[in-house]
Amino acid sequence: MIDKLKKLNLGKSIIGAYSKNGWITSELMIKFMSESILLYTKGNLCALSLDDYHAHWTQEVMNFAEEKKIELIRVPPGITGDYQSLDVRINGILKMHQVKQQRMERIANPSRKFNLSDAVRYFKSGWAKIGKREIASSWKPMNF
Repeated sequence: MIDKLKKLNLGKSIIGAYSKNGWITSELMIKFMSESILLYTKGNLCALSLDDYHAHWTQEVMNFAEEKKIELIRVPPGITGDYQSLDVRINGILKMHQVKQQRMERIANPSRKFNLSDAVRYFKSGWAKIGKREIASSWKPMNF
């Protein structure tokens, strides 16, 4: 699978990872914190809000977070759409972009089959449209 990730041309700003069933694991959660969160915090105290999914809350993840000064904040089940910043705004922008791009490509070529490379391309072009304003606005519904 590593070779397949390389072929996707993810670039330097996207962390390539996979699991056998497509869901995050505690190992991938630690990889995310190591290769993303820690690059920005540089060892300073920070907080990360996460839903109740079990892989976010394994002993390995909690130990790593404590060691690296990452305070994990559990968003209670049923309210992540209101209180988890990615769900509140960012994922919505990415999904709208993907749907729009895929619709345009399907109109141009109705028999076209979509694949993982297309998904990566949609993500990259959608992410390029997200700026500081969109990120800041994702926190507004939470009254921070």
